Amino acid sequence: MTFASQVFTAAAASAMIAAGLATTAAAAEYARPNQFAQSSAAEACLAFNPGAEVLKVVDDGVGDYLVWLLGNDGLVGCNAGADGRGYANAAAGNDMLLGIGAPLLQLVSAGGDPAARAETTCSAQHPAADIFTTVIDGRGSYLVWMQEGEAIILCNASAKGELWMLEDVGPALQLTSASDNDATDFGAIAPEPQAPAIPVSGATPAI
Repeated sequence: MTFASQVFTAAAASAMIAAGLATTAAAAEYARPNQFAQSSAAEACLAFNPGAEVLKVVDDGVGDYLVWLLGNDGLVGCNAGADGRGYANAAAGNDMLLGIGAPLLQLVSAGGDPAARAETTCSAQHPAADIFTTVIDGRGSYLVWMQEGEAIILCNASAKGELWMLEDVGPALQLTSASDNDATDFGAIAPEPQAPAIPVSGATPAI
């Protein structure tokens, strides 16, 4: 091997090592922001739920995070971004349909897909809405995002017809002063339990 060849080989090896280190550094840099993003979302939700304990933080399917908290009033589902902004906050400890959703699934076929069954429960509340993504919520149910006109709707439901949350998600919520309100205001709390809407027309009966 000539001297020139040795120099070229050494240079190529150095370039490969440098590229490998750069790739490793890039991967590490990519992994770190996700942890910081989850932390920022959790801190935002804690600010709106003083004294609560963060149970889990999961991706919400649309670029932000769903933060589950346990506070004095029970389980809370909080939707927040890595920028520290909150978009929805709702009590999620009880089935809003009080069991009525289970018979609904017997009337409207959702197949054997558990996510599809959760989507059916959510769609029954907003028959005109379009579902644009569904993700696992981290606690055994599903987070279903729907759009109805200009409105974005966050729905949390199980494959058994249980409805945990149903929230309109709009601009970032504002933290009110403690002097203005005895309880922290972080958007609308889940509405009172109600009977499900009539299933979408043309639905295939369950077999």
